[in-house]
Amino acid sequence: MNPRHAILEIGSHGVRRMTGAIRNPLLALLAVVVLLASAGYAVFRAEQRARQCMQHLRHIYLALEMYELDHGALPHMAFYPDDAWHSADSMLVVLDPYAITSEIGTCPGDHEVVRAHGLSYIWNANLNGALLHEQDRDTWLVTGLNALSEQVPAPHLGRHITLYADGRIVRSRKPPRGLTEIRP
Repeated sequence: MNPRHAILEIGSHGVRRMTGAIRNPLLALLAVVVLLASAGYAVFRAEQRARQCMQHLRHIYLALEMYELDHGALPHMAFYPDDAWHSADSMLVVLDPYAITSEIGTCPGDHEVVRAHGLSYIWNANLNGALLHEQDRDTWLVTGLNALSEQVPAPHLGRHITLYADGRIVRSRKPPRGLTEIRP
């Protein structure tokens, strides 16, 4: 046995050498376990970000309900504002009294470049001044900015997350229906 291809094994019979024929499969097995663990961790983190995104959309829905109670209708907001922090028609500005901050206004699954703008969700501007309870349950309210282009992958394991008028939050491989018919 070549001593360079052996490692020591300590057992009940004292110290023995382990040959390369045993060591190599063990190293391969260890490599597979490490790869599976890292892939599992990546999926876990993606799922965690998706849950956070859904929680953000729940907060936005509650803010929209409170706004409607206070003002008698849904707010007038931009599909996507010129300046998320300062435009009068920005979701962040309009819903600020209802605790919608840039943290809630951004999806944790979006790229940091998108999150740096302070808002990564788009608003269905067709609903400006409308009433929530008069909307069809399949009318979308808010979805991720990435739903606008097929060239931009959906951030949640290939799925878009959308808030609907009845309060449902749905994951889908396709953007919400009617997205392209919005009047900005």
